[in-house]
Amino acid sequence: MVVALVVEEARTFEIENSNARTKLLRLQQKVEICSHVDMENSQRLEDELPRLRLCRQMAEVQLPENARSSESSGPMEYSPERRIGRMTCMMCLQNDVSVVLLPCRHQVLYFPCFERNCSAVRTNCPYCNVRIEPSIRLFGPSS
Repeated sequence: MVVALVVEEARTFEIENSNARTKLLRLQQKVEICSHVDMENSQRLEDELPRLRLCRQMAEVQLPENARSSESSGPMEYSPERRIGRMTCMMCLQNDVSVVLLPCRHQVLYFPCFERNCSAVRTNCPYCNVRIEPSIRLFGPSS
């Protein structure tokens, strides 16, 4: 009877030990996966930072002098000709969009801005960061 209790306790101990090892392995795998995801996210952010700096530089270069001055006492006012809206170029903030970027199909740039900043070097859409492949110039009343 004592032998049977010792055998039962040994079996229970082995089962608990096996369960603990399995749990430890699952936790190690989870830590490894989380670490990998964090490294990917960090790399993605590091890759996006130069693009954001470039967009900021382009915006600073293209802002009119009166918009750049820090001496303006109030919020910047936009005339109807210089509206910021759904169909205004994201770079110059003045002209209507006139380019469709593919494959994302965003219409966020004025064609001269696109030519000056994006067409020579393969770049990404300033709205969604998808690599621009071909583009289509739009012609219409505002072009």
